[in-house]
Amino acid sequence: MVGLMLPKQLENLSDERVLEAWTQNPYYQVFCVMTEFQWSLSCDPTDLIYFRKRVGKGGARQILNGSV
Repeated sequence: MVGLMLPKQLENLSDERVLEAWTQNPYYQVFCVMTEFQWSLSCDPTDLIYFRKRVGKGGARQILNGSV
């Protein structure tokens, strides 16, 4: 989820768009530590919403600041 959240925030993408980009861009998949290219979605777009709710705004900010 963190691997999907970072490009989403950095490129200002919607949940659906970041997952679409993930299926089309092998660099996104390598960033998410996938060893083989996947043509299917890694998760449902609603899973990103639940993840953001669980970590909260402060947690999301810490993840973004710690990685950039």
